[in-house]
Amino acid sequence: MKISIEDTYRETDPYSPVLFLLSKGADPTAQVEGLAAMLKKPIPEIISMGEGQEVKAEDAIGRGKVDGRWVMLNNSHLSLDYIATMEYVLKAPDAGVAETINENFRLFLSCDPTND
Repeated sequence: MKISIEDTYRETDPYSPVLFLLSKGADPTAQVEGLAAMLKKPIPEIISMGEGQEVKAEDAIGRGKVDGRWVMLNNSHLSLDYIATMEYVLKAPDAGVAETINENFRLFLSCDPTND
């Protein structure tokens, strides 16, 4: 069964990132950008994770949570310690966190398979 990006989006919310676990040669970036265009959303901010990109990612996520932009973190396997913090960054208000995230915000992550 093939699941489309549109089907995936319909099941998302601003508090749950979408994780693309990649197979060799796969890159969902164009699909995410195409979905944003189709839904008349701003172009997603795309960051290729790796050395020193955590600050840039944190800034983009902070802005996105406020203004409802989408953020895509590619190569997340290169920043696993940072990615592990997403559970706390995106906690829903009903989980005891006062911060409310703009309902249009979405976080997409791409990651190569890893044992870590």
